[in-house]
Amino acid sequence: MAAEHLELGQLRALDMLLRERHVTRAAERLGLSQPALSHALRRLREATGDELFVRTARGVTPTPRAQELAPEVRAILLRLERLFEPQRFEPAKLKRTFVIGCADFVELRLAHALIQSFEREAPGVDLLIRPQGALTEDDLEAGRADLIIGVQTPKGAGIVQRKLGDEGFLSVVRRRHPRVQKRLTLQQFVELQHVQIAPRGLPGGPVDDALAARGLSRRVVLKVPSFLPALRIIATTDLILTAPEGLIRDAAEGLPLVVHPTPVAARPFGLSVAWHERAQHDSAHTWLRERVVRQLSAR
Repeated sequence: MAAEHLELGQLRALDMLLRERHVTRAAERLGLSQPALSHALRRLREATGDELFVRTARGVTPTPRAQELAPEVRAILLRLERLFEPQRFEPAKLKRTFVIGCADFVELRLAHALIQSFEREAPGVDLLIRPQGALTEDDLEAGRADLIIGVQTPKGAGIVQRKLGDEGFLSVVRRRHPRVQKRLTLQQFVELQHVQIAPRGLPGGPVDDALAARGLSRRVVLKVPSFLPALRIIATTDLILTAPEGLIRDAAEGLPLVVHPTPVAARPFGLSVAWHERAQHDSAHTWLRERVVRQLSAR
């Protein structure tokens, strides 16, 4: 029998016999019957062309050939154990660039928190954020992207999704707004001029749908594709912006803005994160996902 036909179990049997020098004890430690161990030994003898062991009054004694094989067999088994043992993940030693696709309102909530985590725990990690629309499930599958986060995330074979929660809306105006004081009323809301975030430039959305259900409408005087310019505009004009609550709460901390509950019940939208199943059990990827989920699920 050629050596390439040897099985791992036969090498383990040889190693145990070399250590125990006793067939019964070796079989017990391997969880085998004595006939099964004898069969493995017979296969080894056929492969090596050597008796390997001879019986004695107290057990078995290895032949010179078996003693010669002993350190090599032990080394092979130890390498296999190390190969398949769980790796200890150490973020501080990680050297990697994570690629995340997301809309800018997610980026504003996420990037700062992730960079802080990297600085504390994994200073060798870099972050590349790309527009959500620039990445697809093919990028996740090929490893060109680690996560895609948004209202509509990729679906398909091999894609894993996790819902981060429902995102509601808040409205925001500048500090010392001439019409909105302590409370934003529905009448004020429909009478004010609005800024709308419209990445594709299309009209309508959850807020307009909620108003239409009550026979009302609003005037949108400005549509912009991203959130950050809109917030700057609101801070220096008398316009009003209604946007995802997580973004509004974060942005209001650094700008002269006043946040109000939106006086119409707009339907919340679900925010999800997607990745490919090939990364499901990767320690570094899991570490990243935990931080993303923690930040975007926080209220």
